[in-house]
Amino acid sequence: MEYIRDEKTIFPIQLINQTMIKTLQNDFKEIEASRELLFNDLKKYTEDQLNFKPTENEWSILQVMNHLMMAEVSSVVYVQKKLTNGLADIPKMDAEGDERFAQLTSYMQADNRTSAPPMVTPTFERTTLAATREGWDAIRQDTATQLERFGEADLNKAAYKHLLAGRMSIVQMLGFFRLHFNRHLGQIERIKAAMGTGELGD
Repeated sequence: MEYIRDEKTIFPIQLINQTMIKTLQNDFKEIEASRELLFNDLKKYTEDQLNFKPTENEWSILQVMNHLMMAEVSSVVYVQKKLTNGLADIPKMDAEGDERFAQLTSYMQADNRTSAPPMVTPTFERTTLAATREGWDAIRQDTATQLERFGEADLNKAAYKHLLAGRMSIVQMLGFFRLHFNRHLGQIERIKAAMGTGELGD
């Protein structure tokens, strides 16, 4: 199941700052629309359901969402540090940048299941949708703040580094967010399906 951009979705005003250039605004609105649709869909589930794990070694829906949050915040922190001295000294993407992103895209869209790195692996057993929402809102605001620092001339600069694919542009970072989100939507749907046979807590 893939959530797509919904023109009727209302975005929080503070997230869409007019200083963000149009190219990044469009990509940002797309990932934000998907996130909003997911939160709206999950409102109908109980906390027990959202914390339900199909097996002992699998994640719950809220753990999946927190994994996405952790991946986003680690990415944004990297960009923030990279921009400590501004954008002027950041080199442009190399000739292989598009090929690396294409390979990452193929990997993210394939049906391969691998363990997440420890730095983006949730360690809690139980949380709430409200706490997840609050935490992700703060992270998403930080993402918007960093995006506002980029101009059109900066879009091809290697401001981000993916753990597997290496150097990326800020546009490709947002592309990774979209790919990563959609990949884990499939996992969330599998967890929902498993609720029909799994035992939920009281």
